[in-house]
Amino acid sequence: MKRFLVATARSGLSLTILFLLLTSLFLVGCSTGDDDDDDRSDDDTTPADDDAVDDDDDDDNDDNDDSGDDDDDDDNDDNDDDNDNDDDNDDDSSPYVWANLSDTLGPGEVRAGIITSEDELIGGPRARGEIGDLKIYNSEVEFIIRSPEHAGVGWMGYAGNVIDADLARPQGEDGMDGLWALDQMIGLARAFYAKDFRIVAAGNEGSAKIRVTGKDGGVSIVDHLVKTWDYGLEETVEYTLDPDTNYLHINTILKDTTNAARNVLLADFVFWGDETRPFSPRAGYDMGDFDLLANLRWVGGTNTRWQPVSYALATTSPEEKFWAPYVDGDIVPLITGMIPLEPLGQGAQERLLIVGNGDTTMFNATLNQFDGNKAVGTIDGTVVLDSGDDFTQLEVLITDDRPEGENYVGVAWPDESGAFSIEVEPGDYQLWTEGPGRVAGTPVAVTVTAGDKTAIDVPATVPGFLDYLVIDGDGAAVPCKLSLQAGFDAAPTDNVVHRVWSVTGTGIERVAPGDYTITASRGYEYEIAVQNVTIVAGDNAEFDDVLVRSVDTTGYLTGDFHVHTQFSVDSQALAESRVREMAAAGLEMPVFTDHDTMSDYLPYVVAEGAEAFIHPVIGAEISPVWGHFNTWPLTKRADRPDYYGVPFVHYDADGVAQEKYEFPDMWEIARNDFGAQIVQINHPRDSSGWFNYVKYDPAVGIGSVDPDRWGDNFDAIEVFNSGNDDKGTLIDWYSLLDQGYTYTMTGNSDSHTPSSELGNARNVYAMPTDNPADATVQDMVDSVLAHRSEVSNGPFINFGIADQTIGGFVDCATDTEISLLIRVQAPSWMDVNYLRVYTNHGELATEIVIPDTTEVVRFDDTVVLPLDGDAYFVVEAGHTSATTHPVNRERVFAITNPIWVDANCNHAFDAPGLPVEE
Repeated sequence: MKRFLVATARSGLSLTILFLLLTSLFLVGCSTGDDDDDDRSDDDTTPADDDAVDDDDDDDNDDNDDSGDDDDDDDNDDNDDDNDNDDDNDDDSSPYVWANLSDTLGPGEVRAGIITSEDELIGGPRARGEIGDLKIYNSEVEFIIRSPEHAGVGWMGYAGNVIDADLARPQGEDGMDGLWALDQMIGLARAFYAKDFRIVAAGNEGSAKIRVTGKDGGVSIVDHLVKTWDYGLEETVEYTLDPDTNYLHINTILKDTTNAARNVLLADFVFWGDETRPFSPRAGYDMGDFDLLANLRWVGGTNTRWQPVSYALATTSPEEKFWAPYVDGDIVPLITGMIPLEPLGQGAQERLLIVGNGDTTMFNATLNQFDGNKAVGTIDGTVVLDSGDDFTQLEVLITDDRPEGENYVGVAWPDESGAFSIEVEPGDYQLWTEGPGRVAGTPVAVTVTAGDKTAIDVPATVPGFLDYLVIDGDGAAVPCKLSLQAGFDAAPTDNVVHRVWSVTGTGIERVAPGDYTITASRGYEYEIAVQNVTIVAGDNAEFDDVLVRSVDTTGYLTGDFHVHTQFSVDSQALAESRVREMAAAGLEMPVFTDHDTMSDYLPYVVAEGAEAFIHPVIGAEISPVWGHFNTWPLTKRADRPDYYGVPFVHYDADGVAQEKYEFPDMWEIARNDFGAQIVQINHPRDSSGWFNYVKYDPAVGIGSVDPDRWGDNFDAIEVFNSGNDDKGTLIDWYSLLDQGYTYTMTGNSDSHTPSSELGNARNVYAMPTDNPADATVQDMVDSVLAHRSEVSNGPFINFGIADQTIGGFVDCATDTEISLLIRVQAPSWMDVNYLRVYTNHGELATEIVIPDTTEVVRFDDTVVLPLDGDAYFVVEAGHTSATTHPVNRERVFAITNPIWVDANCNHAFDAPGLPVEE
C-alpha cells in the first residue's frame, strides 16, 4: 500500500520477511481444535452452522455448503465434481460474448469479458491492463483482472489479481487508474498462483462474474530464505460486480486436498500505488499506528494527485474487522481471521474493493448502503475561505471522541462551491481543513444524530504562492531546485522546510505564508542564488534569479546509479517527480533501479519535457534479504513477471521452490536473459550486505569467503551509499585492488523518498559527449567498465598520469618518481580544504591543504610521488567538516577510481598483495 508507513527500507524489509516465515509455520497446516465462540464441539467456526463466510447464511439455504455462494448449480445438492463450484462436471463459462467492452454503460447494465482492443482498457498513471486481460464494469466503476495467461504485474509475481480500477468515465475521457495490484497470500508465506479463468456471467442476465482458479505458489522473497512447501490447497477467486454499484465483490474459496483438518490464514496485500495516500478510520494518515488492535472495517486512502479516484478494501460485515500482524512500508497484510478447513473441505472469505471519488466519503456511504444501515447521520458542510474562491487541493479531516491519534473518521474534499457531505455514525465530531500551502484551519465541533443532516461551516485559510523564474547565464530558463528555509538569512545548515523541483525553471508553487530564505540550485556544476522572500496568503511572491555554470565538466556526464521510485515496494516517490528531481540536481544519465523490477522511465522524461537534460537507463536492484545488487542496462521482457524477473529461486510448474539461487546464478540470468552488462554490489556492509553474507575479510582476502556463496563476476562496488563515506567498504575495495581485482568504485543516493536527495553521492564519468540527449547507453557502460569515473559529493577532479586519465594504465614508468596532474574544481559556495592521494593498500601517499577561497579552481598542479614498484593511485578532495547544505546535506568530498602504473616494464600491473601484518 502506498504508503502505510515511511519505509524502513532494507533492514526493515528483511525483518518483515523473517517474520513472514516464522508466522507461516503456525498459520498453515495446523490441526484445528474447537476454539470458537458458539460452545459447539463439532466445528471451529464462529457461527452455529458450517457456512465458511461466517454470516449464518449460506446464501443458498443449505447449511452443509461451505462455498459461500449459490454454486450456480442445477440440482441444489451442493456437490461440486469439477471444482468450478457447480455440480454438472462441465465448463460453466457464460456463452455470451459482448461485441465490445468500451461502451459507456447506463443504469442496470454490467459487462464482463476478455479485452480485445486498446480502447477497452482503463488507462491512468498505474494502468497495466493489456489485450487478453479480463474486464468487468458497470455504469459506476470498472476493473481489470490480470489474465493467468499473462505474466504477473504485482509484487507477488502472479496473475489472476485486480490490477486496474477506476470510476466509469465517458468514452474518450482519460482513465485515472492509480491502483498497483491487489494480491493475496496464504499463511503469509505463499501467494495465489492463478492458472485458469472463466467468465461465469457476462452480465447480460444481471450480475457479472469472473472466476479465477489456481493454487498456492511460492514467492521469491520468502523462498530464498526458507523453502516453503506446497500447502495442498486449491484456490478459487470470484470477482462479482452488480449493476449500479461502486464496489467489486471478491470471494476467495480455499479447498483442502489433504486429509488433515486445519485453520488457514488468508491475507490481502493491497498495493495502492503512490497515487494513493493511505488512510485508516482510526490512525488517519499516520498508518504507523495500524496494528493488531486496529479492528478496522475498511482501509483505503485519498488520491495524492488530487484526481477524482480513490480506493478502499472493506469487509462484508460490520462484525468483521481487519487487523495486521505488522506494518512495513507497502507491505501490510490485511486479515479478518482464520479459515477453518476440514479434510477435503473448503471455506471462503469475502471482501469489497470500493472505488471512491478521490476522498473517503464514498467508502462510508457505500458500506452503509451495503449493510442496510440507516442509523447514520450526514454532515453537510461548507468550507468558508478567508478570502477568494480557491477550494482546490483542500481537504476536510473528521475526527470523533476517541483518544487522540486513534480518532480519525474520514476525509472529505469540497466541490468548487466549497460544499461537502459525509455519512457518519451518531456522535460528536471535530472538523478542520488542511492543504498544500495552507495553514491548518481552526477546528469546529458538531454533534450528529441518526437520520438527520447537520449543516456546519468549516473555516479554511488560503495558500500563498511563489512565482519563480530561474535562468542561466545566457538568459535561458533552466531546471532548478528551490530550497526554502524558515526566516530571513537562514544559516545554510538550517532545516529545509519546503522544496520545489522544476524542469522548466519557471512555475507557481503553493507555499505556506511566512518569511523564507530561498536558495536556487542546479547540482554541483552551478553557482547558487539566495534571496529573502515573504509569502503572503492569497498573493504571489516573486523569485527571479540567475544560476551561472562555473565548473567545467566538458567530456563528462553525471549519474546516480541507485534510485527508487513508486515501482519499488518501499518507495514513496512518484516517477514524474523523480524526473524533476533529476533535472534539478543536474543528473544527466541516471540508472533507475527499483527493487526486483524493470521500468522504462523515458515516457516520464518525455512527459516532463526533460529529454534535453536526462537520458534514463533501465536497471533494477535485485534484492534478496542477504544482499542487494544493481544491474543495467536491461531489456524488459513481456514473458517475464514484472517482479522477480531475475528470480531468487527456481520453481517447478506447481510453484514449489526447487533450487535457491546465489548471486552468481542471478548475475548470469540478468546477463543472459535481460542483456545486463554491469553488476554493482550495493551497500555490501550494511544489514543486507553481501560482503557480510559471503564472510569477506579484507585482511585475509578472497581466501576468507564462503565458496558456495561467492563469485567474482561482478563489475562495480557501491562504496558510497546515501552520501556516507563508508570506511568499511572503502577498506574492502582497497583490499580487492591489492589482490588484483579491478572493480569500479561507485557512489549513489539509494534514495527512496523525495526528502532523501538524489545524487547524494553521484558518479561523474567520461563520455564522448557531455550532452545527455546525444549520449548512448553503450558509451556509458564502456566508461563505467573502464573505471573512467569518480564519485562526487561536490568537487570535480581531473586526474592524469602521463597520457592516461582516471581508469587508465601507465605502461613502463621507469623513473623513481611519478608525476600526478591534478585539478580540483568546486562552485564558489562550496568549501574544500584538502587534497589526498592514496596508493597501494589504501595508504595515504600525500595530503595537501587547500586554502580557503571562492575561486572555482581550488587546486591545479603536479604532485610528484616516489615510485618503487607497480602501484595504483587514487585522488580525493573535500572538506574535513563542511557539508553541501542547503543544496544537500552530506560532507563535501570527491574520490576517483585508480590509475594503475607498471613500474617494472612487464606491460602488466602486478598487484601488491595484501599488507603483511608486522
